[in-house]
Amino acid sequence: MRFVWLLLAFSLVTILGQPLQAKRGGGAPATPLIVSTLESTIVVVGKVTTIEKELVEVTRYEGASTKDPKVGYQTATIKVSESLLGAKGASTIKIGFPASSGVVVGSFDLGKRDLFFNIGLGVTEGQEGIFLLKRHWDGDFYTFANRGFYQPVLYEKKDKDFEKDLTEVKRILSILKDPITALKAKDSEARVSAVDILGQRYRQWSSSKPSTEENLPAEESKLILQVMLEMPWGVLPTDLKGDPNRCLEHCFNVWLPKDQATLKFTYPPLPSDATPEEIHKIYKQAVTKFVNDNKDKIVLKKYVEKK
Repeated sequence: MRFVWLLLAFSLVTILGQPLQAKRGGGAPATPLIVSTLESTIVVVGKVTTIEKELVEVTRYEGASTKDPKVGYQTATIKVSESLLGAKGASTIKIGFPASSGVVVGSFDLGKRDLFFNIGLGVTEGQEGIFLLKRHWDGDFYTFANRGFYQPVLYEKKDKDFEKDLTEVKRILSILKDPITALKAKDSEARVSAVDILGQRYRQWSSSKPSTEENLPAEESKLILQVMLEMPWGVLPTDLKGDPNRCLEHCFNVWLPKDQATLKFTYPPLPSDATPEEIHKIYKQAVTKFVNDNKDKIVLKKYVEKK
């Protein structure tokens, strides 16, 4: 087994030894646009104007000890042409990225299988696009937003889908800025999409910092519950295009796990010969009744950093 892990490490270094281009669809694993946007604290459209030659030494991951070996980051300046989030009035933004693309950093305790890969993702002078960024945990610059093991991407202006991507980023940011309006949209699909976006933002926590739960504003909480009850219970086996994340079953478990316990929700028994359609109907009726019966007791929550 150790040989397999060693072979994997060697293969990744060999394959990824060349500098990776910060481009969707390139060699770097693409982070979905929606995830990167939700992780961002700064979103701008801009152009890389300069890349500094001198490296900046920073800790290799968020929460690392300052005594641990550091890694070199290269920094670049982005000239802002349009600020979409968090950079109002800024003409430039400083970003950074690991200087050694394809380099595996960290210790290799193969017995414990704690391989740690930091695959650099750089930019080149003159690149234009959408920059989805967040503050670096240690350095005095911003870095590409991402979650987990996936690498972030630069949505370049020269890409054929750039305008479509830009429209989608603006749509996501508009939901986060004004969730009430999004949840009251006339179009049902738009309302359901708003709940999906808010669920990913409010009910997931990717930071290494400790978190706690905080009540949503009462109106927002009630609207989310209303839209949830508009959704189908789940995706039927015959529905090949259905999205399980936009179904009542998923939302019920994501948004109300504690309420199910404290308010003693139980799923009803099912007939032994129930069809998938009948099961979905029975479960949706049960959850709808539970939510409506307890609507004055349920206040949805979001994860926030613990102070």
